[in-house]
Amino acid sequence: MAFKRETARAGHVTVQVAFDPESSHLGGDGREEVVKTVVDALSYFEELFGPYPADELNVVTVPRGFSQSVASLVTLSDAALYDLGIWGRSFRLTDRREVIAHEVAHQWWGDLVGWQGYRDQWISEAMANYCARLYAKNRLANRDQRRTAPITDNWRKDLLAPAADGRPIEALGPVVLGRRLSSSRSDDAYSAIVYGKGAVVLEMLAHALGAKDFPKVLGEIVRANAGRTLSTEELLALIGQVTGTDPSAFAAQFIYGTGMPEVYYNYRFERAPKGGWIVKGEARQQSTSRPAYRLVKNERGAFDLRREGVERASVADSVLAVPADIAIFDPALAKGSPAKDPPANAMFKGTILLRGERTEFAIPVEQEPKGFSLDRLSEVFGSFYDETRHPKRVALYQGISAAATGRAAEAEALFAKALAAADEPMPRDMPWAMIQSAHRVLNAQIEIARARLYVELGRDQEARSTLDRAGILSDSEEFLLLESRLDLRAGDLDKVFRRLDREVLDKRRIDSLEGVMLLAVAAHTTGHAEPFEQAARKARDRGADLSLLH
Repeated sequence: MAFKRETARAGHVTVQVAFDPESSHLGGDGREEVVKTVVDALSYFEELFGPYPADELNVVTVPRGFSQSVASLVTLSDAALYDLGIWGRSFRLTDRREVIAHEVAHQWWGDLVGWQGYRDQWISEAMANYCARLYAKNRLANRDQRRTAPITDNWRKDLLAPAADGRPIEALGPVVLGRRLSSSRSDDAYSAIVYGKGAVVLEMLAHALGAKDFPKVLGEIVRANAGRTLSTEELLALIGQVTGTDPSAFAAQFIYGTGMPEVYYNYRFERAPKGGWIVKGEARQQSTSRPAYRLVKNERGAFDLRREGVERASVADSVLAVPADIAIFDPALAKGSPAKDPPANAMFKGTILLRGERTEFAIPVEQEPKGFSLDRLSEVFGSFYDETRHPKRVALYQGISAAATGRAAEAEALFAKALAAADEPMPRDMPWAMIQSAHRVLNAQIEIARARLYVELGRDQEARSTLDRAGILSDSEEFLLLESRLDLRAGDLDKVFRRLDREVLDKRRIDSLEGVMLLAVAAHTTGHAEPFEQAARKARDRGADLSLLH
């Protein structure tokens, strides 16, 4: 196999990069960028963590689906090095330079400082992802206008995706569970939790202790522990020693625990009595719940499912250090005479500490504020909802949360509020037809959520009429599940079987525990033995109790 070899230097280190034949998609410019990124990342991490512990770093591209780093050797997946230009930006493909930085960071975190056991492996991968984001912010942000996605771009979506038993993937275990996170419940949990959540947890710790100083803290730890392995407990103790803080409460919630808090916030802009402005508002933390299902018989002796919300960890003692961004208009930066209501031209950045269930804030700024956001760059392990800008969507989410925790009257009122609220703001350049379609889809989502509430309350006639108003989403999983629940109660088991046999076993488009249990009931009742066995096996593997069927 003929490799194209290039050599460069990073201070005292000789960098040798070998490109395999299948990396031909890189071209000359791509190969040059790979070499430059390796050199630049290595130099940057030396500044943060101390000297690279060898005189040579060898990098080779390989025709496989993953990259890897061991002492003095980095292998880079050809697939991870594609740069599709505008298409890469459109599809939010990860910037290949961050992939390279991640692997180079392992030369310090993973190789120079190792991890003791499987419960500590998260340190290596989460730290490498955190370092890649640091590199992107401090080395790439002002260098070019490429808008490829950060390496942790989809962390929240990945963690909130449902596992096979209906729980969000995040709920399957804490970062310290390591490889045991990979199970029949989810093939993706290890990557989502260790790489995604782990990096975000470190980002949160940085904001809590000082984002500018945290890399220096890590540098001290690396220099003092070079050639050693660290446990999670030792790493936390070292962070506490260097910073003079006690990270135990933070670790209990985010490293040893599970549960992603939801934060709803609102704000307003007021003129200050002595000049300038004040951004006043309130943020409310709220714990989440996960659905649990039981097979029951109703008063007529027919089978039914009962869905119950199991509340996650309490937020009463939760403390979140959250980046707050205020978009402002600074006259000193304006060109020419400003318009009557000029748009923002600068950003004021700070951090708000959210404690417990409710936090009020008042932030003074000199220039006129034009916008406000918490966690704009998704750096905090939580879901943030802007009530001021998105009242319709937030009312929907609050209604879903209230319904899941048994607050039915509150949920019904919130769904009504969501339907009555003004349409959501859309991008100015979005075509009119797409804007109207987006509005219809959101209203249909609200109707489906309300139909779910009515189904759980046994108000079947209202549920059916509500579903009828959500016809634009009649092909969605939630719509099909609710239709099946209603047909089950109405005794139309043949219809339930025909629908779910196709969607669960053939297309495999529905893979939720609720869908599998419904199919098992319908197949058993209608005498379809093989589909019943398949569905029942799936349901039992996910913890369902089907003993009523025997």
